[in-house]
Amino acid sequence: MRAFEFLVEDKDSLKLPDMNVGDEVKVGRFKNRKAEIKGFKKDDHGQPVLKTTKGDQKLFKPRISKLEPDKKIDETFDNSYRYEWDDQTNGAWRGHFTVKDNDEVDVNIENWQKYWKIEFVRNHQHMVTGGGDAMRIFATVIAMIDEFIDIQSPDVIKFSADKSEAGSVSRAKLYSNIIKRFASANGYDSQESTEDGKTSYLLTRRGNNESI
Repeated sequence: MRAFEFLVEDKDSLKLPDMNVGDEVKVGRFKNRKAEIKGFKKDDHGQPVLKTTKGDQKLFKPRISKLEPDKKIDETFDNSYRYEWDDQTNGAWRGHFTVKDNDEVDVNIENWQKYWKIEFVRNHQHMVTGGGDAMRIFATVIAMIDEFIDIQSPDVIKFSADKSEAGSVSRAKLYSNIIKRFASANGYDSQESTEDGKTSYLLTRRGNNESI
């Protein structure tokens, strides 16, 4: 990237120059000590950190809010319900858990040859968020999927949800936030599409080129 492209002022967005292993940076109080980039990582707040020959160096002085992890989701994930598996085979995993109002949530993970389809229902109805406690329900489902992935190692997973539902938060919006984060953390690429009032999410393991 040319310098003038990076230094133009009064723009609505900023595109930073590419940084690669082997690039030189200057560190220290007076930014006069040369260091070589050896790698990259994130700190506990989701901010980028350079691994250099002079130690770890934070890339930005201010903390960028949109890079911070969603603490609400983190706290909810730590408070999932206890669940049980009713069936675990090569073709289907089925389990359930009970929420605080004694409603029953059933989780079905089925092999549809080219992908695994995941569905969960509350009291035999697809309306999950309307009864409340939506985030904790999703956290429990994700915990179940984590266990399933550890054993089954699926290449492709598919979710679907109604575009909107009764309640303050739609199931589709919760899917978007949680599934994208889940996919990235587990080595999957995620795709989202909406048709006829239903949102679908396709999770494909990185490096797998099979079409659905």
